Amino acid sequence: MKGADRLRFLGTVQMERDGEPVVGFRSRKALAVLGYLAVRDQPLPRQHLADLFWADQPEARGRANLSWVLSRITSLLPGCLQADRQSVQFRCPAELWLDIVAFAELETRGDAASLAAAAELVRGEFLEGLYLEGCAEFELWLVGERERWRQRVVSVLHALVAHHSREGQHAEALRSARRLLDLEPWHEETHRQVMLLLARSGQRGAALAQYEACRQVLAGELGVEPAQETVALHERLRATARRQERRRNIPRPPTPLIAREA
Repeated sequence: MKGADRLRFLGTVQMERDGEPVVGFRSRKALAVLGYLAVRDQPLPRQHLADLFWADQPEARGRANLSWVLSRITSLLPGCLQADRQSVQFRCPAELWLDIVAFAELETRGDAASLAAAAELVRGEFLEGLYLEGCAEFELWLVGERERWRQRVVSVLHALVAHHSREGQHAEALRSARRLLDLEPWHEETHRQVMLLLARSGQRGAALAQYEACRQVLAGELGVEPAQETVALHERLRATARRQERRRNIPRPPTPLIAREA
């Protein structure tokens, strides 16, 4: 939509207007309040917000700071807040594109193209890099919210791997599987999927190397060895690679000479 504002929370917070970055949220508290309101998407008492973000300050000062932050948000995103003396609610105006809303809509559609588009919206974890010292309750909420979004992205990527694998689209399946490993490097089943996809793409050396990567991750992060299923897959791939190598090294019989007729 031309002229629309674009606001991204899945990664470091970014705002664009007419395709150009908007630099206005210099306050980390303002970013945190905006992200919290956008996700909660319901009327929230001002006192709750003041206690959440300014618990170390007197009540009057906390409410005054909240009013300043809300005013700053409204100046940058007109029409996004519905507020009165008691409560505040985030309302996404029609001219604002919000990545978490777009992700949810694409996720709900559920077809492969929509899921792929949803995955492309994710540039990192929710409110990546944001940290507020002295706001323990907010930090606890943020940890849970990041995990919730991670699980949603993992679910989307698993669905894409399954779809592309069924369709024989190995490169696309491999791309999604590698993104899964970025999020869950300890997930052994995904390592096996990557091994199989590499083998089916003719990259048997890379498939064997993936087993070693899996073994190192499991040992380093969990202190365990690969499961028997993973070991058996590795052995099958290695045996296949050896057979192919032997075939390549078998000398070809000389081409017989055919005598010409005089």
